[in-house]
Amino acid sequence: ATHYLSTSYGAGLTQQLSRKAGLSYDATFGFNSYPGDGGIEGSRNRRSTHTFSLDLRLARQLNMSLVARLARRTRDADDTVRRRNFFGLNLTYGITGGRMSAPLGGLDR
Repeated sequence: ATHYLSTSYGAGLTQQLSRKAGLSYDATFGFNSYPGDGGIEGSRNRRSTHTFSLDLRLARQLNMSLVARLARRTRDADDTVRRRNFFGLNLTYGITGGRMSAPLGGLDR
């Protein structure tokens, strides 16, 4: 039987530039491994991800985000570094979630 172990940790910062613009940065670091002797077993990966986001409110219910994600993975100590980068655009239309209201009379019925 094969099993998988994974550990990740990270942090992020967000700066509101104005009422309609915000800038975010997130960093995540971690490793995973398949304990054992052969095949996929016995391998270990280290990874890091840096994500940048510029969030803009274009209209009352229309938001746009420009996203860049830079990722790096190293498999075992002697393997070459593999990089994956993602650049994207998110458009969101609608009302963002808010607080939930309880039914009239409360929840104890």
